[in-house]
Amino acid sequence: MGMLPSRRPPLSNASPDDGPPKLSDMARKKDRSRRRQPVEIPEARERTITPYFAQIDALIERHGLSIFLFVIVTVKLAVFRDFLAFKNVYLFKDIGSDSINSTYPTLFHITDYLRTDGIPKWSFYEGMGQNLFGVLTFEPFLGVFYLVGPERVPYAIGFVELAKEILGGLFFFLYLRQIRVTAYAAIVGGLCRFIR
Repeated sequence: MGMLPSRRPPLSNASPDDGPPKLSDMARKKDRSRRRQPVEIPEARERTITPYFAQIDALIERHGLSIFLFVIVTVKLAVFRDFLAFKNVYLFKDIGSDSINSTYPTLFHITDYLRTDGIPKWSFYEGMGQNLFGVLTFEPFLGVFYLVGPERVPYAIGFVELAKEILGGLFFFLYLRQIRVTAYAAIVGGLCRFIR
């Protein structure tokens, strides 16, 4: 087997004292482009804020949690007002039909089972029979449904969903503050957490 010819020109026997090797015009152009000076990083400018906005920023940073809680509770009370006034129940027949076809019957059954039989085990009222121990037994808000009773579960769902929305926003706000996000951004993030 023969060796393939090399595309490189053979190295000359020039010594390092002879200076740099002679380059063609094209090689010189490439060599010049490699010698560009490093770009200097500009210094960060100070953020100029008018004194009025600086006071607002300081106020938001100091009272971020209070502002957030006020805004989220106000917005959520406005959104859930019909459910909190018992005008409507938080069950839907259209796109959210799972609430009436699945969630409500399951909550009703588990709440009733807890009142009559104690800790959920096996129930023949779920399909051909099903273990109820893992379904909603460890749901943090199951105690609310147990306290109101199975007959009032549809009305309690609205209150529980309101509590979940407020707590979800609050925990996300606290998480954003924990990772050093500004209070303003954490308030907006906590309020927008539930927008899908």
